[in-house]
Amino acid sequence: MLIALFVIINIPTKTYSLLSKILPWLMLGILIAVRLFGQEIKGSRSWIPLGSFNFQASEFVKTMVIIFMATYYGDKKKWSSEWSLVPPLTIPLICVVCIALEPDLGTAIIVLGIIAMIFVALPIRKWKIYKIVVPIGIIGLILIFIP
Repeated sequence: MLIALFVIINIPTKTYSLLSKILPWLMLGILIAVRLFGQEIKGSRSWIPLGSFNFQASEFVKTMVIIFMATYYGDKKKWSSEWSLVPPLTIPLICVVCIALEPDLGTAIIVLGIIAMIFVALPIRKWKIYKIVVPIGIIGLILIFIP
C-alpha cells in the first residue's frame, strides 16, 4: 500500500486530466465485466476471479469517480451554466445503479455520497445546486417506485 502511495504521489497532475477521458468508460467496463464474469459470493456478484485472488471492481470505482469528477469540475471553462455541471454526473450515477444491482448497496451508497459531496463542494451558489439536484432526485424517486 505504501508503494502505491509513492507511485500515485509522483504522477503529474496533467496525467489526471488525460485519465479523466478514459476513466468513465473504464468504470463502466469494469462493472459490466462484473455482471458478465463476476463470481457470486454470499449472494453478491461483485467479485472478478483473477487466479488465486478475487478483484472487487466497485472499490476502484470509488477512486475513479473522485478523479473523474475532480478533473472535470476543476476546469471552470466547462461551466457555461449550472446545467453544464450535470453531464459528468451521468456516468457515475449509472455506476451507482450497476453497483446496486450486484447487489452491493453499501458501496452504492458510499459512491453516491462521494458524488454528492463533490457536487455540494462546488464553488457555486447553493440555490443553483438545489435547482439541479431536486429534479434529479424526483426523477430518481419516480424510477425507484415504478414497478
